[in-house]
Amino acid sequence: MMAVSTGTGRWLAAASLAAIFLPGAAMAQTAPAEESGRPAAAQAENGEIVVTAQRREEALQNVPVAISAFGAEGLADRQIMSARDLAGSVPSLDVSGQRGGNSSTSFTIRGLSELAAAIGAPTSTATYLDGIYLAVPDAAVFELDAVERIEVLRGPQGTLYGRNATAGAINIITRQPTNTLTMNAEASYGNLDAYRVKAWVSGPLSENFTASLSGAMSGRGDYLTNLYPGREGERLGKQRSRTVRGKLKFTSGDVDATLSGDYSTDRSLPTPIVYTNAANGEFVGFGDGKIIYTNAPEFVGNRSESYGGSLIVNARAGDWDLTSITAYRKNNTDINLDLFGKPAFPLTKIAGEIMRETISEEVKGFYSGERVKLTIGGNYYHEAGTYSQLRNPIPGDTRFAPVVDSTLDSYALFGQLEYDLTDTLTAVAGLRYNYEKRNFVIDYSASGQTPNPVFRGRTTDNEWPWNIGLNFKPTGDLLFYAKVSQGYLGPGFNQLPGNRFTGDPSFGRQSVLSYEIGAKTQWLDDRLTLNLAAFYYKYKDIAVRTSNGTEYLISNAASSSGKGFEAELSFTPVNGLTFSGNASWVRATYSDYCEPVEANAPRLGDAACPIAGGLPGADRSGNFLTGAPEWMWGAHAKYSTPLAGSASLQANLSYSYQSTIYYNASNDPLLSTLGGRTRLDAMLGVAFNDRVEIYLYGQNLANNRYLLNSTRFNATTIIGFTDHSPRTYGIGVKWRL
Repeated sequence: MMAVSTGTGRWLAAASLAAIFLPGAAMAQTAPAEESGRPAAAQAENGEIVVTAQRREEALQNVPVAISAFGAEGLADRQIMSARDLAGSVPSLDVSGQRGGNSSTSFTIRGLSELAAAIGAPTSTATYLDGIYLAVPDAAVFELDAVERIEVLRGPQGTLYGRNATAGAINIITRQPTNTLTMNAEASYGNLDAYRVKAWVSGPLSENFTASLSGAMSGRGDYLTNLYPGREGERLGKQRSRTVRGKLKFTSGDVDATLSGDYSTDRSLPTPIVYTNAANGEFVGFGDGKIIYTNAPEFVGNRSESYGGSLIVNARAGDWDLTSITAYRKNNTDINLDLFGKPAFPLTKIAGEIMRETISEEVKGFYSGERVKLTIGGNYYHEAGTYSQLRNPIPGDTRFAPVVDSTLDSYALFGQLEYDLTDTLTAVAGLRYNYEKRNFVIDYSASGQTPNPVFRGRTTDNEWPWNIGLNFKPTGDLLFYAKVSQGYLGPGFNQLPGNRFTGDPSFGRQSVLSYEIGAKTQWLDDRLTLNLAAFYYKYKDIAVRTSNGTEYLISNAASSSGKGFEAELSFTPVNGLTFSGNASWVRATYSDYCEPVEANAPRLGDAACPIAGGLPGADRSGNFLTGAPEWMWGAHAKYSTPLAGSASLQANLSYSYQSTIYYNASNDPLLSTLGGRTRLDAMLGVAFNDRVEIYLYGQNLANNRYLLNSTRFNATTIIGFTDHSPRTYGIGVKWRL
């Protein structure tokens, strides 16, 4: 450990304490890296993280984008086991979800979230696996095996990422095969019979071929209690997850090609459900870890599987780096949900199936000249999806209604030009053309009801997302940027309009215009990294969900605005000790939204407003957007020090906070995380010879519970989807060759 003078020591101690309490998400220190089209793993040395935020490799601190990135070590330190665990480590990012009929995970960035829909509705955050677009966020929520890094881009990314990147993008990058034999493994076991096992092996097959194979599995035993009369005491809650991934890489001169395949499954209970009778305040099954189910356990549980393959080819041609990405993916989910533990409730059980199958091709090139950098490309994306739902089924009943089929074809061309006006000032301009066409059929025939048993429709759209900006880099440690960017969501359709619905069940596109300024800075010989961003956006034609009394309908009926700031900090006062953190303040509110007043959407004190047809409405202007906490912050501390012999001590502590999140436009306190969310995690380990590490871990040490989502069904009935993951702790071991 380096020596520190008394005066300097006092300054560093004070700064260390400030860093502990300064809200701020972990960020890796980076040094300038040479840009190229080669795999990032070859450049991620000496603690440096190289990212592909602009569809090419760059050092994290050289990217004029609000981005958080975590390498494999950073993910392990924070116990980030899947993309759902990113909340708390990234400013402005919330992860919520809803099980059951929609079986969806929702990523909210800067207050912009997606509708929870099984099919037909676009997502506001684009998720990518090794550069391959994933149809839904759930396809990105798998056991993180052999992951090299995760990048979270905040703000519209419409030019380089295209449709459905209105809020931002999440890139999950897996490891490349290595040129030397490499192996590592990890296993852990804890209370509630929680376990996790994963392993990775990689190495050369011949002069030109390398390969890798990885696998992971995790699970947890029953930890919830059934309260239904006659079934009291039954244990529920078992979870199982499996992932396997293989890669074969060919390299010859300036060309490399990687063939990849992966398969993952997840079988778990739906997120536990809270029941509230708003009339008398009855609130059951939340704080004590219990759950209510009807006398039909065969209708309880979700099963999902996701698999796919890809061929990624990189080539160097003169001053150009060229890449082709060809991919196929499929995601299936079987739904068996008991919504509610009250037999009197008319809608208690839902069975369903969701299938999404995609084919994509992208070709892109990057040119770097003396003063010019140019990224150009084009892609094609095809998606076929099916959703089948059965309400209150009886054993053996297969009369799904509706059965929804959808096909989507999207074509795009994109480019971004960066021109150095001076040695320190760069102008940036990007443009994309996107065309998409969707056909859909919603078939209620099996229900035998009329008058509208079948809906057929088509949506088409073309859009020109763009961005312009200026980057100022006076020194290697300072970068300032300002930009204006546009993002948009493509059109969609209502998956459940109801067969009594009349009219067109589709809705139009949504768009956002964002203004952002930011700074990326490093100080004290790169021991202190501080990144800042401030933004303002206008969001038009927002698709919102309302009710016609029997079904939920989606329409473009609202607009909103948002503003905020974000900060990320990493500080190493002395060798072996690092504090990092993130903080964000986001005020995302409706600018114009008159919501129909229904039993499930009461006025709740909002001003009255007129709706076409003379229906009563409630003016939601000024209310927070759903899923948009105003304040978020997280802090992480890591300490390592040598022990006797070749051993070393590793310690990690993480804490995060989110203020109140509302789950409906009325900002109903009963449909919120009133009081916010907090989480505390810790890990303590001893490593030997840099090969074996034995560690103790704890997650949610404060044993907090909170809502992931909630819905009001009528004036007296509310259900909420909760995070019932209780305090978990255990022991684990890591080994590497």
